[in-house]
Amino acid sequence: MGHNTCVYPDIMNTNEIYTNYDTTQKFSQIDNGHRISYDNEGAGSIQLRFLKLLSHGARQNFTYSCLDATAPQRSDIPPELIRTNGIKLYGYNTAEFKEPQLIKDDCKEGKGEIVLEIKTSRTERLPISDFQPLSYVEATHQFSFVVGPICFS
Repeated sequence: MGHNTCVYPDIMNTNEIYTNYDTTQKFSQIDNGHRISYDNEGAGSIQLRFLKLLSHGARQNFTYSCLDATAPQRSDIPPELIRTNGIKLYGYNTAEFKEPQLIKDDCKEGKGEIVLEIKTSRTERLPISDFQPLSYVEATHQFSFVVGPICFS
């Protein structure tokens, strides 16, 4: 059994609450948003490059907290929240991860948590660098998130 080397993002949990109005923007494109970086621990691009080359696989978790979603109060549409887009995760090379493993989804009625995990042998694709927040039909919502460390094996 091999050892894991984990690199933590610069900001794992900002304790900030963000509001999503647009269904197509990445987190780095919304107000107060940013790309997720991994430079603080001396894990600059050179160290990440070596870890990617010398590892057989990597994994990383992403936790998305739905804090408050408000459906429009209109008579022509139902009051329940209808998701238009799920969360999309983007790797280091800005490519979308098509099938992250769903660990947990209890983000019902605008509150709860979604946990996704990426396990891959294509280590060049990690770490997670951006994401597209969850979106609902004609509804705004608030969210926060936690990015787990990327662990190479």
